[in-house]
Amino acid sequence: MAVLEEAGVAFTLRRVDSEGGECDTPGYREVQPLGLIPALRLGDGRAIFESAAIVQYLGDSHGLGTLAPALDEADRPGYLQWLHFMAGTVYPTYNRYYWPPEYMLMPPASPGCESTWARSCCGYGRLSRMRWREMDPGCWDNGFPAAISICR
Repeated sequence: MAVLEEAGVAFTLRRVDSEGGECDTPGYREVQPLGLIPALRLGDGRAIFESAAIVQYLGDSHGLGTLAPALDEADRPGYLQWLHFMAGTVYPTYNRYYWPPEYMLMPPASPGCESTWARSCCGYGRLSRMRWREMDPGCWDNGFPAAISICR
């Protein structure tokens, strides 16, 4: 939503009751076959899902030079790196930490589940100790990687 607002794109927000099972309805599965959030219905009726894909699409289609570096800009590889790092590493780690039962093969009360949660905590701790700025000092804006600074 923040990227849509930053890009100045008119949109209608539709809240989805995921806890109430709306993500599993045929209507929602038509937009997002996996039943996950977020999803974005495009003006031509197609839909796009996955946070990084949505951000990259909006940056490329509505905000080159402002929301996302153009394809030929030197900052483009860093933008893509951090955008996909957030989606592929940070999001899953935080999700496992805050919602461990969703990622366990056994019921939460089963023996051995503590180790799954402990591994999640280990990943969370490793992320929280990273020296982000040192990893790519030229790719920062106000303390956030450029790929996610558009979402602050």
